[in-house]
Amino acid sequence: MRLFLWQLTILFFAASIAAWPAADLATITDQEIERLVESLGTNATERGTIRKRLTGWKELLASQKNRSLGDVEKLKLVNDFMHETPFYCDPVMWCMEDYWAKPVELLANDGGDCEDFAIAKYFTLRGLGVPDAKLRIVYAVYQKGGPGGFTGAHMVLAYYQTPDADPLILDNINHSVLPGSNRPDLIPIFSFNSAGLWSAK
Repeated sequence: MRLFLWQLTILFFAASIAAWPAADLATITDQEIERLVESLGTNATERGTIRKRLTGWKELLASQKNRSLGDVEKLKLVNDFMHETPFYCDPVMWCMEDYWAKPVELLANDGGDCEDFAIAKYFTLRGLGVPDAKLRIVYAVYQKGGPGGFTGAHMVLAYYQTPDADPLILDNINHSVLPGSNRPDLIPIFSFNSAGLWSAK
């Protein structure tokens, strides 16, 4: 039943992601940062953390130096930046069983879960000029400790240099950017971007 609900959620998200322009979800103004800081920060420390995280994201996206990097360097830059934000499951962060946050929500609300990280990386990389055709959000089964160990639903971001390439995986469990062939703990089920939905080979 859980897998079926995830499939429905993915189908819905894959259909709606095209309606979320990368230019809108990978940008923020100073005014928006201050509004979020004042509305979400309950004390000076929280306000400083929110401001630092959102300002860092704005600068990452605006930097011409970052835009001129090769794709692999962009992957590492974005992956490292996003993992400065802590992981929290949806019931703790949102008081909901499942919630798919936009990038600014992940960064401004001090955390999120696996799909929130994958979505934030996807739109940030799109904002840095990585083509949509090279990026896919992947729904997978994560096997901790290999076959027979703990299993659970998981989401990662995959980067394909070419359509048939071994993808590079950006993951909030393993923070290293690794080829999919080096991640036997992930069993891909579906992948999607704004162009469509694919079943795993």
